Amino acid sequence: MDQLIPHAGWRWTAWHARIARERDSLEQSVSLRFAFWDACIRALPAFALCSTRAWMYRAAGCDFEHGVTVQGRLLLLSKGPVASRLHVGEGSIVAPRVTFGLDADIHIGRNVSIGPSTALYTATHPIGFGSRRMQLWMEGRPIAVEDGAWIGSNCVILPSITIGRGSVVAAGAVVTESLPPNSYAEGNPASIRDVLPFGNR
Repeated sequence: MDQLIPHAGWRWTAWHARIARERDSLEQSVSLRFAFWDACIRALPAFALCSTRAWMYRAAGCDFEHGVTVQGRLLLLSKGPVASRLHVGEGSIVAPRVTFGLDADIHIGRNVSIGPSTALYTATHPIGFGSRRMQLWMEGRPIAVEDGAWIGSNCVILPSITIGRGSVVAAGAVVTESLPPNSYAEGNPASIRDVLPFGNR
């Protein structure tokens, strides 16, 4: 019986530490201001009240310029002040179900169009030994989508990427390297297939 008491104490200490870790992660991840507005946004139908939805995201802390159109609920992922890391320029259109992984800032320029179910992730992890290839510490690297670009549906934009001004990323592309202005890119990994005309207009 005496041998069980230390074991029970150790289990209680481990359980208490686990609860503390979970509590800390919840405190770092939840913003009551954002949670309130996100709940309101859930009630809006997709492709309707797009300016109202953009206003709500602005009220939740996102840096949205006036004239932004948000066609459906967005998924913003990270810890801390997640909303303040998303910057969207005037005249841009963001479709429903777009995911923004905001471990670093994402800058969307003016008159950018982002298609449904696209994901932009700023987090990366170093590669470790075979026993655990993904190391646990994370590094945030910003993403920039310059003015006039068009990103199709179901694309994935990886950390440190810049999509150049006036570029087009075809649906389903996985962008692993930055694109110069006026590029047309497609595929996995995305490669430049053409240079688009009228880049100065």
